[in-house]
Amino acid sequence: MKKFDVKIGGMGCQKCVDSIESAFAGDSRIKQYEVKVGEAIVEGDINEAELKDLIDDAGYDLEEVKEIERL
Repeated sequence: MKKFDVKIGGMGCQKCVDSIESAFAGDSRIKQYEVKVGEAIVEGDINEAELKDLIDDAGYDLEEVKEIERL
């Protein structure tokens, strides 16, 4: 499992946070997440490209992703 610090562009309100949370909740590869406006911490069996696709599909831009630690 991997843990990522993700910067997300295009977010500006709680509804944006809710949209990203819904996208993460609907993906079985993601085990835990914490979303704030413009950023998220994500843990799961997912890689950077898959994370980008998930965020893109939710209508936002993945600006930066850093792997924090491998769990």
